Amino acid sequence: MVDIFKSAIDAAFGAGSTARITNNIGFGGGVLGVGSGGVKSDFTGQIVDVGNIRLRVGNQIAEGGYALVFIAYDVKTNKEYALKRLYAADDSAKKAIAQEITFLQKLNGDQHIVPYIAAASNQDTTLRRTEYLLVTEYCAGGRLYERVVHRSKPLEVEQVIQIFYQICRAVKHMHEQEPPIIHRDLKVENCLLTSAGFIQLCDFGSATTKVYLPDETWTVKKRDYVEDEMTKVTTPMYRAPEMLDTYNNHPINEQVDIWALGCLLYYLCFINHPFEDSAKLRILNAKYTIPANNTRYTVLHDLIRTLLQIDPRQRPTIHTLVENIEDLAIGNDVGLNEPLLFLFNPNETFSSTSPSNPAAAAAAPGGGGNAPTIPPRAAPAGGSTSSFSAGVSSYIPSSIKGINTSGKSWMKNILDTSSKVITEGVQQVKQTLATNVPTTSTAGTSPGSGHHFEVDLSYIST
Repeated sequence: MVDIFKSAIDAAFGAGSTARITNNIGFGGGVLGVGSGGVKSDFTGQIVDVGNIRLRVGNQIAEGGYALVFIAYDVKTNKEYALKRLYAADDSAKKAIAQEITFLQKLNGDQHIVPYIAAASNQDTTLRRTEYLLVTEYCAGGRLYERVVHRSKPLEVEQVIQIFYQICRAVKHMHEQEPPIIHRDLKVENCLLTSAGFIQLCDFGSATTKVYLPDETWTVKKRDYVEDEMTKVTTPMYRAPEMLDTYNNHPINEQVDIWALGCLLYYLCFINHPFEDSAKLRILNAKYTIPANNTRYTVLHDLIRTLLQIDPRQRPTIHTLVENIEDLAIGNDVGLNEPLLFLFNPNETFSSTSPSNPAAAAAAPGGGGNAPTIPPRAAPAGGSTSSFSAGVSSYIPSSIKGINTSGKSWMKNILDTSSKVITEGVQQVKQTLATNVPTTSTAGTSPGSGHHFEVDLSYIST
């Protein structure tokens, strides 16, 4: 079997770059380390070229919905990556996946967002679905959930503050975009740890920039539609009241993430969820209980109550929340810039491509261990520019080409736009691409194939 994947933009890799998957019979663990965890599948052992990276697919390490996640290894350096394999059977699913990739690109460069590497897609004519590959950095420290739930003793209040602050910094980066990006599925399971001991937020499949403003003109049908959509893209225990019932006419916006952060903070403190049973009435009325006689986290009780306000307009913005945590840290002598080494075992090691222990990773230059600094407080500014944007801006091509070859129909969505283009707005991306990319039969041909290049811009998200 040979499947060809086409990178949506050839810019950083040179025109005509393709992604190829081939069987690799006889693949085993050994130096690649895939035997250390995960589950083997029919995808395990294949070689994947996405953009300019050639990867050997390891074991499946996660799954959910229509996506599977594999660990993958650079065949030259043995560096680990996370390879997400997604399937879309209709236009709505294609648009959702394209939007997830767009958000990852736009957010790239923030220390607390999992770094985007590349993406590609292929139309499977046999099963009538589109297959996508999304490559991101691999967080060797695993999920925060496992690190917290399997501890032999509760977290200290200082440790909870440190963890929560890093998560809030990721959300702050999202909400500072223009328009704000709303995660909508914040939970402890979507927080990963790098080998250096820093939190990185992942899974932007539910993210959106769409805001709903219910009012008395909304029909029952419209309310039912929105509530149904919220059910599809959120996790019940973390769902905000305004998502469950639109009849209060509360705005559904980025403040849903603040509610989820309240649930997350509660979990970090008590290793239990405030709405464990996901009961609608309890969520609508914010009926939860802070454990009686708890004194360990007294300093955080009021913050939890502030975040879990029924009316989203009564919750703090992410900017206010971050400032409150910084003030709290100063008052309790908490170092917010430190890696979360207390979550690791003293002698814990990672793969041969990672530093031998978290402390070494934190100190390694360029190894993800540079501690984030608390920036000077200023008014929120949208569309912050990351170092990644500067790194790729000079490689934006004058034209972008999709490709048809070997009798296969290729997905021609734009999946790998540079961050510089993204920050200028999706509409501008459309205009730029439409100007530079011919979409008629005169556009050119794939070398040796006789098939025409073309690009379909219909799935660029707005």
